[in-house]
Amino acid sequence: KIREFVPFVKESVTRMPDSPESVEGVFILRDQTIPVINLRTHLKIGALQSSENIHSADRPVVIVTEFNDLINSFIADSINQIHRLSWDDLDPVDPLIVKYGSNITGSFHVGDREILILDLENIISKIFPEHMEKLKNYHHEEPHEQKAGLVQKRDEAKIVIVEDSSMIRDFIQQALVTAGYNSVSTFTNGKEAFDYIINLNERAKKLNVPINNFITILLSDIEMPKMDGLTLCHKIKHELNLMNLPIVMFSSLINDQMAEKCIQVGADNYISKPKMDDVVKWFDNLLFKQ
Repeated sequence: KIREFVPFVKESVTRMPDSPESVEGVFILRDQTIPVINLRTHLKIGALQSSENIHSADRPVVIVTEFNDLINSFIADSINQIHRLSWDDLDPVDPLIVKYGSNITGSFHVGDREILILDLENIISKIFPEHMEKLKNYHHEEPHEQKAGLVQKRDEAKIVIVEDSSMIRDFIQQALVTAGYNSVSTFTNGKEAFDYIINLNERAKKLNVPINNFITILLSDIEMPKMDGLTLCHKIKHELNLMNLPIVMFSSLINDQMAEKCIQVGADNYISKPKMDDVVKWFDNLLFKQ
C-alpha cells in the first residue's frame, strides 16, 4: 500500500475549494496530482504540541499510498522507527472499538506499547464516498439466458467472506445480498475462516459428501490479522487438499506481483477492490457452468 515517503512541505500543497476539512489540499509528485489528507484533522486529535515530541514536530512526512485504484497521501508527524512484523502478530480490533471507532483495524504489541493500526480504506471511504459506492452498489446485468437459472442458483449458493475491515465487509455482504446471494457467512481474519473450513471439511468427510455442499465460494482479502489471505488460500488448497473449493482473492493490493502470488497459492481468481461488479460476474459464471 505504501509507495514512498516524502517530506511534507506546506508551501507545495494547494488548497482546494469546497474540499473536506481533513483534505489539506493536493500536491504534484512525478506529474501526478495527489490529495493530501491530514490524519490529525480527520481523527480529531488536534495539532501536535511541541511538548508532545519536540523533535518530531519539525519534520512531518507525507506517506504516499496506492490502494483501491487510488493514489492518496497522509500527513504523519514523523517516522520514528520501522518495525518488521508478521500478520500473525496483528491482533484483531475488539468489537467494542469497532462500534465506537471504526478507523482502527487492529493493533500490534511492540515492547510495552500497543500500536493501533489505522483502517485507511475506511478513512478514504468517508472522504471520497463516491469511490466506495462501487463496493456496495451492484450494477452487473447478467445475460438473458442466465437469468432464470441464476436466481435459484444464487439463492442456494453458500458464500464465505473473509475481510478484516468492518465497513468493507458490510459493503460486500450488502452487494451480494442485493444480487441475490442470500446465504453469506463473514469472518474477520484468516485464522477464524480456516478453523471454520476445517470443521466443515470434517463434517463433509463424516457424511461422505463434498465440502462444496456446505460452501460454494470463498472470497478473501489479503492483508488480515492472525492469518493473511494468501496463507489461508494455500492452507485450504494444499494442507486440506480442497483443490475444488473456489477461492477468490479480493484486495486493494492487486498488481502483477500480487497476482502471481495469488496464482502460486492456488487462488482461482483475483479481483481488485472495489470492483464488486466483477466479483458478482465471476460468481455468476461459475454457477452457470455448474
